[in-house]
Amino acid sequence: MFFFFFVKNKILILNLQIINKLFKPNQHMETTFNFTDFSELSANTGMVNIATANANLDGTGATALLLTGSANGTIINSIIIKATQATTQGMIRFFLNDSTGTQLLQEVLVPAMTPTAVEPSFETRISIELNLSTGTKLYVSTENAESFNIIAEGLDWVYPATPACCDHMKRYANNGLGLISTANPNLDGTGTIQDIITASLKGTTLDTIHIKGQASTSQGMIRLFITNGGGNYYLFTEIPIAASTQTAIVPSTINRTVNYSLIFKTGYILAVSTENADTFSIIMNGINWNY
Repeated sequence: MFFFFFVKNKILILNLQIINKLFKPNQHMETTFNFTDFSELSANTGMVNIATANANLDGTGATALLLTGSANGTIINSIIIKATQATTQGMIRFFLNDSTGTQLLQEVLVPAMTPTAVEPSFETRISIELNLSTGTKLYVSTENAESFNIIAEGLDWVYPATPACCDHMKRYANNGLGLISTANPNLDGTGTIQDIITASLKGTTLDTIHIKGQASTSQGMIRLFITNGGGNYYLFTEIPIAASTQTAIVPSTINRTVNYSLIFKTGYILAVSTENADTFSIIMNGINWNY
């Protein structure tokens, strides 16, 4: 498709494909006046559990390292905060540290909540829009001595030795399928947890999670975890499940699709558990990317 413009009695013809090339954002990292950025993106996931009380706002006291800026810098897309127990009113704090010292970046209010078999614990996902420079460290602390999983969704800039122009990202479908049926009420990553999908290539984006009951269900919870394969599972969200009755002529009414859009690092695994001993098919729809 072409556009025609009249400029001082002359016709200027612009190809729409060229316009799209010039003004198309480059994978969330385009900067002003930069139309030749050949960088590649690689997922970088930071995960930590914090539980030691620290009321300080100056970066002293108990803090945990969440993520460090890579060689060319790291984009922080979002941060997930998920309590693994009952919470009282308090605060989660984030700090940045570089060669000049440590500064408070952001505070997130935690409400008082008591999780049950049918009520989730406190969780939130914040968009922090932060670029970590090389070696800059992101730390986190908790006001109260309560357990929280903190998960940072990051992307590293990587420049290939031989750059190629343009739109060179390739996408590949990644489906994770699994079955869960063993009751596990734990929020701390222990008990029976089923691995579902593994990130590969430069990383994987989880688009949707599909949950389908294979029989009657009681009211309960499906819990999603992330692990780096080292044995520690970090809870990041809970999905309430309603009670339903399945018969020979009535299908299972549990048929939920949840959009999540989570980027996670190569080799990291998303896993799932069920509160009750009910049987569920789990299908995770993901997209790998490479260059």
